[in-house]
Amino acid sequence: MSARTINPNNSGTITVGPTGSEIAVECQIVNWRCEPEANDSQQPGTYCEAPTTVPGRSSWFAAFDYLQDWGKADSLSQLLFDNDGLPLDFTFSADAAGVPTVTGTMYARAGTFGGAAGEVWQSSGRCPLTSAPTITPAATATKTTTSTK
Repeated sequence: MSARTINPNNSGTITVGPTGSEIAVECQIVNWRCEPEANDSQQPGTYCEAPTTVPGRSSWFAAFDYLQDWGKADSLSQLLFDNDGLPLDFTFSADAAGVPTVTGTMYARAGTFGGAAGEVWQSSGRCPLTSAPTITPAATATKTTTSTK
């Protein structure tokens, strides 16, 4: 059985924002993932064959849970609110050896304002991507050898 890749340090870098103006939001994020959603269609049955499912390319979403941070400098909550429906670039880089970096462009969706009294306010986002995310393999170290004759 192969080893599973995890992020044992629970750390990494997550940036979100308009192209060239991304802000670091990893301190607000409690869960970040890129999720596919199947786009299957049904081909109707005929007198000769039963109906069949025809698979299509998946749609992708940036799905995340975060701490609301209204009123803060570089606020993720405010960024999503101000850019509702507009494209924002994102990058997620885990601080764990061997974990790829994922980048893409998502359409912002404004999040929740408020929450229960006496609790930290949280929100969840599920923003559609403009296309499948780009997953870049982690850089691997190359071994340099010196030969003596």
